[in-house]
Amino acid sequence: MLSLLGELKSHLELSLGEEISERDCRADIIKKAAHAYDQAARAALFDEVVVKPLEKGAIFTLKMLFPEGKIAELLLKGGLDTYSVYKCYLDAEGSQNSFARCFYNAVVDRIADEGVDDLLGAGNAAEDLLGELGKGLKPVTGAIDDNNPVKGKVSEFYGKAWDHISGVGKAYHGKSERWNGEAKLCQDAQVTAIWNKRPRPRARGGQLTVHISFRECECTTRTEARRGVFMATIPVKYVRVKGGKPGFRLDLSRMRERVSGQCCGGSIVEPDLCDYPAMERDVCRNNCSEDKQCTVSYRTRRGKTCYVCKPKPPPPPPPDRCDAPAMEEGACNAACSDGECKFSYQTTGGKRCFLCWSKPQPPEECWAPHTRFKSRCEANCERGQCLPTSYRLKDGNACYFCKKNPPPQWGWKNPCPPCQPIKDALDRLFDRWKQLQEERRKTWDELSKNSEAQDRARKKVRRLESRLSASGGTGGKSYDPKTGVTISSFDQGDGTVRITVRDRDGRVIEERTRPVESKEQIKQKLEAARAELKALAEAERALRDRIEQINREVDEINKKIPQLRKQLDDCIAKRCQGEACDLPFTSYVDCSKTCPGRGGKCEFGYTTSGGAECFQCRVSGGGLLEGDGGISVGGGTGVEIIDVKHISGNNPYDRKDPVAEDPDNDNDDGGGGSSGGATISVVKYASDYIPVSQLTVYGPDVCPADHYHSATGLAATCGGSIVFDPDPGGCGFGEVSGTLTIPLSSCPWP
Repeated sequence: MLSLLGELKSHLELSLGEEISERDCRADIIKKAAHAYDQAARAALFDEVVVKPLEKGAIFTLKMLFPEGKIAELLLKGGLDTYSVYKCYLDAEGSQNSFARCFYNAVVDRIADEGVDDLLGAGNAAEDLLGELGKGLKPVTGAIDDNNPVKGKVSEFYGKAWDHISGVGKAYHGKSERWNGEAKLCQDAQVTAIWNKRPRPRARGGQLTVHISFRECECTTRTEARRGVFMATIPVKYVRVKGGKPGFRLDLSRMRERVSGQCCGGSIVEPDLCDYPAMERDVCRNNCSEDKQCTVSYRTRRGKTCYVCKPKPPPPPPPDRCDAPAMEEGACNAACSDGECKFSYQTTGGKRCFLCWSKPQPPEECWAPHTRFKSRCEANCERGQCLPTSYRLKDGNACYFCKKNPPPQWGWKNPCPPCQPIKDALDRLFDRWKQLQEERRKTWDELSKNSEAQDRARKKVRRLESRLSASGGTGGKSYDPKTGVTISSFDQGDGTVRITVRDRDGRVIEERTRPVESKEQIKQKLEAARAELKALAEAERALRDRIEQINREVDEINKKIPQLRKQLDDCIAKRCQGEACDLPFTSYVDCSKTCPGRGGKCEFGYTTSGGAECFQCRVSGGGLLEGDGGISVGGGTGVEIIDVKHISGNNPYDRKDPVAEDPDNDNDDGGGGSSGGATISVVKYASDYIPVSQLTVYGPDVCPADHYHSATGLAATCGGSIVFDPDPGGCGFGEVSGTLTIPLSSCPWP
């Protein structure tokens, strides 16, 4: 506080003493006040305020923000001064999140100015410290953007740091400082200074008020002061002093002084200032809130008008009446003969207001597209139900409209029936993945217990080995100097210990034996412990092998899940949303690839709900083929079933088959095929078969033996159905050993 008083002393000497007036003794009052102030405060004035409690509090707060490592010390050396830390507390104005945001920005600015290497040092240590810095600031990174403020509470260490710095600030700013002094000027010259430290806008250090009074001074001229009072009010601002430490200075540019007294000539000097709470007009406009207004309070003798903030008068209440077209209930009932009066609102005075609602007249005919005939509505309402409308006709009959059922919202959680097998396969993979995760966790637990058991077994083996090496031929003795008795013991190696008691002269007083564990018993226990340790080691290897096996299976599942998910999404996009044709219909492109080669042409069938046109192959004889050699199930999955390749014997459809080419061959076995017995390799699928030409053989990875999968997850059966891989994460369509050979006539598809 004394440094602030020193600033005021210099200001009074340099500035205020130059204001000389010929009319009164105002300038002399100021000069004598400055002289009295100089005498009273001369002994204890210094240049600037360095607030030690605030400096220590800021340093401790910085160390609380970074409790580990040397980040706090490096930041202080790199330019993040205690002034900046405490300024964040003052600017926060009680907001913990604002303090965290301000501190984060201060640290980022220092790093941007100094550079990471210059601030934290180069090398691996600098990277470690920088990582710690990022870890400390991570909870408030969202606070940089004002559009994305910190939600909830900040991290625990920021909370503790805030509690500490706010406690230091409240303790320092919660108390005012007072200083009194006397001067040998005239009679009874008193100087009083009060520093109210409570922060306020544009004055974070509070406000300093100085009161100087003197009386009974000697007079030599009329313009000298006989007595006087000088009072100054100066805002205190928060500043950086002495290498970035927190401090305070007077804002002398905003000082307001008040001079009063009596001149030797008899004239009275009065202050030409507004006494608080009155203020000048401009100051009043800046300080009054929106709900208040500046009102004239009084005028000084020199004609200055002073104002005070007073609440604005409340607006006049609205008239207690109903605004048109609303009206009171009685007037509404009288004017609304062909309608109904309904309540609208209530005035501030409690008056209820009503509106007249005309009753709608029923129509004579139904409004389009409604109809009075329910049967006609049902005939045109294929995917919905016919319901009556909310109105009726003048003759009392109802009108009906078609309310269409909302289309099902197909998705990967609820696919349509054609895609459900892929969803089931995906669910099985997920279930298996969860089982493997749980099994891996339990296996790791067992491995941890096994490791602890091995440690105990090793200690037991070492203990037994030590006992075995020490057994037999060892002994010891003890001597009692008071009685002269000597007691000796010796391990005889046969499972007994001989104990001998002798007197002072060496005569045997007593001799006895006691049983002890023999070498053979120790060896047996040692062998058992070693066997136990060996069994635990073998169990450990088995557990680690199982973990490795689980990891491989999990990796395989992780590879298959995205593939199945893509198949499911493609299937939903095509099959569930009506963008693909149902077999035996196909798109025109797929139909035109195979139909002309069979002596037919593609005939339009229908249009799907998704707008796709579907065609079927009609042969020259007029009949429709039950299937097509090239079956498309939509572009989403990109599946195309190719012609059968695994055919043995005489194939009647193969023009290179000698039996089929022989026109004289009429040996018909009645089965529709050649006498050669053309066959096809298939696998059993439910009550149908799937040609293996569509499938791919996979090795015994997730299945005990070689097995079949489809590269696309889809396959066509001999009966013409499209089926999905029943076990994509397992044995798929079945093991290779289950391959069957059937007549080609039993498998017209494909």
